[in-house]
Amino acid sequence: MKLLIIASLFISTTSYARVLPSIFYNAKEKKEEFCKVKEYHNENFWRALTKIKMDKLSLDRSPTAVNSFVTKSYLEIFRYTPKMNGVKYMGYIYANASHHLGRLVRYNAWPDNHPLKEKDRSYVEGPTLRTMALVANSKLSSKLMSYSKDLYQELSWSLLSASLCGLDYTKEMVRDPNLIKAYKAASISEFVEAFVTYEQTYLHKTMYQDLEIKIPAKSMVLDNMRYMTFNGERHVNFFEWCRMNSCGTSSYNLNNRIRYDVWAILGELKLTQSRQSILNKRLQNAKVEVTAEYFSKRP
Repeated sequence: MKLLIIASLFISTTSYARVLPSIFYNAKEKKEEFCKVKEYHNENFWRALTKIKMDKLSLDRSPTAVNSFVTKSYLEIFRYTPKMNGVKYMGYIYANASHHLGRLVRYNAWPDNHPLKEKDRSYVEGPTLRTMALVANSKLSSKLMSYSKDLYQELSWSLLSASLCGLDYTKEMVRDPNLIKAYKAASISEFVEAFVTYEQTYLHKTMYQDLEIKIPAKSMVLDNMRYMTFNGERHVNFFEWCRMNSCGTSSYNLNNRIRYDVWAILGELKLTQSRQSILNKRLQNAKVEVTAEYFSKRP
């Protein structure tokens, strides 16, 4: 019953343009009133709110469409968080990450003459991974998309609550040690380190224990494509970074995966100084929103 109440109150009806719970699109006064309701100030409520919305959007949709909704949701977190902080910046980071991961299912779904088809194909790196993505009955790509949606639901409840109601609001709800550290962080860089540790630890316990992902990960199949195409450009991938730092593992290794991701994300932070105008331009150059909008309207 409680979930039905949440659904009726806060979920928009049919518009795919509005991918977040509808309270995010209300007037400032309505948002402030919402944040003061004590019954909503708990983790279970926010998890349910975000899950219902994403499940509704993705029901009976293709992996490319689901990926587009995840990407657009992270974009909205970036745009609707009023102040530049760790939450807003991670919305930008995860929108880029989701966009790049989506290439695995997307590059074969573009019309043959579309100008973005070849660009997507060129970023599916590593001959083994490209072959696996091409094979129609391969489960790797679709599984990665499914885990991407699951990860969004794991990460977004705290990001959304902090985006709408503030860091202190969310800090009072979180229980995971890494999330506590993130929401107590004094800087964006500190937030990034703690939040990425939380994210990757969760993935290591879930996605990376699935044999259809664990085996390719341990075999370095995923390492060449593990990077984010900030500004629509290729950046140093995990395999190259590991070779430069003599890390001696595949990206299956949790500690090295965290080290690499933090290094890459903080490099982007240093380059952009987290200036919104620059981040917006880099998203535009990467065609993140254009691509997500295109596939969100397809079956």
